[in-house]
Amino acid sequence: MRNRKIIGALVILVMAFSSCLKLPNPTEEKPTTPVKFGEIKTDPNFNWTTTRIVDIEVLGLSTRTPIYNTFKLSTKDKASVFYQGKHAMSENIALKITIPAVLDSVLMEFGSIQKTYSVANSKVTIDYIINYPEEE
Repeated sequence: MRNRKIIGALVILVMAFSSCLKLPNPTEEKPTTPVKFGEIKTDPNFNWTTTRIVDIEVLGLSTRTPIYNTFKLSTKDKASVFYQGKHAMSENIALKITIPAVLDSVLMEFGSIQKTYSVANSKVTIDYIINYPEEE
């Protein structure tokens, strides 16, 4: 019985002390010497820009009576607004907006009209004409 207690105590002590040991990690990188910012080398062809400029042309739609509303350009999820202003629907507008370089489309809103436009080639022509699906 006494041997069991001694063996049990030894097992507990071995487990306690072995769990506190830091084992070497072969994948752990060795510390490097600090490099000064001016000594950092990058690829000269790397594109550092995070934004780009998109030319927007809005084609006005003539109406019998002037229709004024807020014209807005934003991301599809409406999280970021790139342009917002009150305009007449009949007014032609030319804009340059700055958008994130990773963005592939913008959402145009004018009152209840919402349309999504691709900005892949950095030039967009926007109109207010709504395309309804044809009924069979």
